[in-house]
Amino acid sequence: DLQMPEMDGFETCELVMQSYPEIKILVVSQLTTKEVIHKIMQIGVHGFFSKNTGDKFCLESSELSRIC
Repeated sequence: DLQMPEMDGFETCELVMQSYPEIKILVVSQLTTKEVIHKIMQIGVHGFFSKNTGDKFCLESSELSRIC
């Protein structure tokens, strides 16, 4: 998630991507403002889902990101 104590999700994504560039990151968050989504995409994550997104869509999309 993006709102966490100590280190937020944005910082976590950046750290993981620097340490493990081969890992694909999919963010799931309840924060869905344009600003949040834009910042996440600028960081370079591979996908973003609202926590309100249906399970089937999330599963299909995560499978697609595994292939790409």
